[in-house]
Amino acid sequence: MGVAGVVVEELTPEEVFQSDRFGRACGLVHDCVHPIFDSYPRLAPLVRFSRSQTTPGNGCVAGQHTRAVLGEVGFDEAKIDALLEAGIIGVA
Repeated sequence: MGVAGVVVEELTPEEVFQSDRFGRACGLVHDCVHPIFDSYPRLAPLVRFSRSQTTPGNGCVAGQHTRAVLGEVGFDEAKIDALLEAGIIGVA
């Protein structure tokens, strides 16, 4: 009769997820690029869909997409500039 056993990993959780032996090998870690912090490891999406790709996006800073989002909902550049000058919005 055998005895069940496991190997105890002596790495920290961060080291385990970032190691090629586990985190990357299992597809749990994805490398992303942040505008300020440069390249960093990020958890990959935990849910996958059968007919569409799930890919983690890169990090962003507050206000980075303000102009694009306001433009998509109908604000023109003059109105966005007026909001910015009034201190109502911020952009990066």
